[in-house]
Amino acid sequence: MAEKQNKEQSLIDAQIRELDESDQEFESLWQMWQTVFPDWPIERQRLEKMIHQMPGNHLIHEHGFCLSFLQNGVLGMISAVGVLPDHRRKGLGTALVHRAHEVLKKAAKDSGEQELQSLEVGSWAPRFWPQMPINMSQEVKDFFSHCGFKRSPDLGPRDLFKDIRNDDVVPADVLEKVAKTNIIYRPWSPELYEECLEKQRANFNWWKGYEILAQYGQHAQALVAIDPDTNAQVGWTFMCSPDAIISDMYAFLPLSPTKEKTGSISAVGIDPNFRGKGVGLGLVARAMENMKERGIEGIMVDSTWLRGFYEKLGFKAQWEYERWAWEDAKQ
Repeated sequence: MAEKQNKEQSLIDAQIRELDESDQEFESLWQMWQTVFPDWPIERQRLEKMIHQMPGNHLIHEHGFCLSFLQNGVLGMISAVGVLPDHRRKGLGTALVHRAHEVLKKAAKDSGEQELQSLEVGSWAPRFWPQMPINMSQEVKDFFSHCGFKRSPDLGPRDLFKDIRNDDVVPADVLEKVAKTNIIYRPWSPELYEECLEKQRANFNWWKGYEILAQYGQHAQALVAIDPDTNAQVGWTFMCSPDAIISDMYAFLPLSPTKEKTGSISAVGIDPNFRGKGVGLGLVARAMENMKERGIEGIMVDSTWLRGFYEKLGFKAQWEYERWAWEDAKQ
């Protein structure tokens, strides 16, 4: 019996291969995704863009797949593992995760002779789920537990949503507070590029997104807060419409209540010297108004740990997440 199981496992391992960029391969991947994750459908074009735009380490089998990314050179992210229903509990899912682990360890070393520090469920760029959705089935959680992952007891991030089709886009009390601040808010533009990138690199890890917007001439998909006394930039946020290049990086924006007319606010950053002065609240409020003017009907706030801040603006939790990690990923 054991010999038979070993042969079957060896055959599964031999049939796992790296995902190539052929149309046939992507069609197979997309069809399996729709079957495995019926509650989280993705348009094929969006899935293809997400995989092409960011280098990843993806595996495919006739009956399953594993999408993974190496981030910051040392963090392995298992973005999605899928096995067709009739082929579960036969070792394929476990084999895909173990192979992805080995591929990510090699990628970490190749990126600069570093060791993989941890292996987590989720992904940041591109974004499928930032961590494990708390409403994912117990079967899925049991699978990752079996693979050696552990759930963190700490609060995880949430995706928030607000429908802005009504007239009261921003609550009146918030607008009153924003009006009292001595800050100018204006869409990002090419002449603001150098200062913006310098400060983004110094303070935040999402500066690459500003480079991408600039490359596509989409500066106006971000908002900047300016101190009128010094004319210095002191705050920034993405305020992306559905057709922004950055929106292509989010798998599930169209699953929001406003579907294809959903935009996103993310990467809200405030200069350390201006925190606690209402700049962040003003930045998000003005971004919401700008997005309403552009015809956006709903706004997703992407993956935030903050509790209470966005609720002041009328946002409510749409999806919640919890961290699952394999801390001994070096082994």
